[in-house]
Amino acid sequence: MLIFNKAKGGNTNVLFIDASKGFESGKIRTGCGNRILKKAVETFEAFRKASPVEAGSVMEEKFAYRATFKVIEENDYNLNIPRFVDAFEEEPVDIPAIRKEIARLKTELAEVETKMEDYLKELGY
Repeated sequence: MLIFNKAKGGNTNVLFIDASKGFESGKIRTGCGNRILKKAVETFEAFRKASPVEAGSVMEEKFAYRATFKVIEENDYNLNIPRFVDAFEEEPVDIPAIRKEIARLKTELAEVETKMEDYLKELGY
């Protein structure tokens, strides 16, 4: 999402918003899109009203980041939103379920290897 603010005055900070959770394949997700757009507008208004900062800062976790030109320069002027807004969410891992699946696969592998050995014996190998 790009928003150009021609009336920003002396505020040289740049606002990065990751609104990707509200969109898919160029379309607004039903019901979710309006909420995300409203949140983006509210975040922009808060950014616009706030004083400029000397160092980059997270305005809202996994959604918005206020960057200075120095921070942008440190990122080689790469304006990709994920460089500034860490929206990555890890899914919890169900370790007991994974261990159970590994045990099942080991058993299955042992059965297949036994069958394979039997076939090889029949073929004289």
